[in-house]
Amino acid sequence: MTEHETLLKETIHELLRWGKQPYDIIRIGSFCGTYGCTWEEFQQLADFYYDDGYGITEVATDLIILFRDGTWFERESYDGAESWVCRGVPPFLSMWDNPEQINSLQGWGKIKDNNARWEKLTKREGEEE
Repeated sequence: MTEHETLLKETIHELLRWGKQPYDIIRIGSFCGTYGCTWEEFQQLADFYYDDGYGITEVATDLIILFRDGTWFERESYDGAESWVCRGVPPFLSMWDNPEQINSLQGWGKIKDNNARWEKLTKREGEEE
């Protein structure tokens, strides 16, 4: 985005970039869910120019746009350089009905690695008895 573009134009650009349309939106508001608006209201509220470059953040940092497919846009800022970022649903949600048991959260690495270490340890302890 350039410093002479509106938040609305930036948002529409990101919608197109990610293959989304306004009808895909199910909620626009604050991340905590306290505040919200419709797409029509957002179009009016977001029709302002701002400088997305380094400096002070000019757009609410907790603003999100939630989509029907479970993905969402949220604001990201680094030293005042701000933009939309698209977040997705973790892939495990499709497998959530039948997850493998977590046996240990302790240790370096992923749960899979911790479970493997736990299984080795419990197997060794069983052999010593």
